[in-house]
Amino acid sequence: DFPTGLNNDDKVWRYVNFTKYVDLLEKKKQYFVSGYKLMEIDPYEGYFQKSSFLYPERIDEFSKKLFEQKYIHDINEAPKFVFVNCWHVNEIESDAMWKMYATLNAGIAIQTTYKKLQKSFHEHHQNVTIRKVRYVDNKKKDITVSWIPHRFSMKGESFSCENELRIFVEGIDNTTRCIASEDGKYYGCDIIPQDERISIDRDDNGIYVKVDLNDFIEKIYVSPLSEKWFSDL
Repeated sequence: DFPTGLNNDDKVWRYVNFTKYVDLLEKKKQYFVSGYKLMEIDPYEGYFQKSSFLYPERIDEFSKKLFEQKYIHDINEAPKFVFVNCWHVNEIESDAMWKMYATLNAGIAIQTTYKKLQKSFHEHHQNVTIRKVRYVDNKKKDITVSWIPHRFSMKGESFSCENELRIFVEGIDNTTRCIASEDGKYYGCDIIPQDERISIDRDDNGIYVKVDLNDFIEKIYVSPLSEKWFSDL
């Protein structure tokens, strides 16, 4: 449904300020923000319309009530259990991304490849999904799919300049871990034995996801407007 349209060697970028970069190096974990928090910032994030019954005459009142309850849950509660991390797809640096997401004189761009990004989560204990954002009608009037990664993988056409890739972690438990094969052809998860499970580092707005920095970071770019002392630092 949502092919990334990317090759393994395609470059992906994350533009951040210096403090976020230091936090990544210190913790060896990347912060993922809650879908619920994204919805507070932008009401169209995670939006979907309630689908209509194909054969309403065949649906009893009890089923209609359950359907209504599920819709309310999917809108208000389900986004609390998905966490999102955003990247930019491009073969070269983006002036617009520097201005939008990093401090112009003290910003950092993390660059890696799509394949390495997949591999970097091999130590994390939850399933990880990577999807390229699809840009649709700003009102999202035809979106009726309620599965969370689908909903949060669609944004209005006015955001298309971001050419965004999103990484999703679902759930707040640590009962599974993701697996990526060396050739990048397989990506899945298995059950973690009880004695190997660890607690998840989190706060009110998101979670920290363990990454392998050797894959998560291929190159570091310093803001073109920064001074030499900042590059040295």
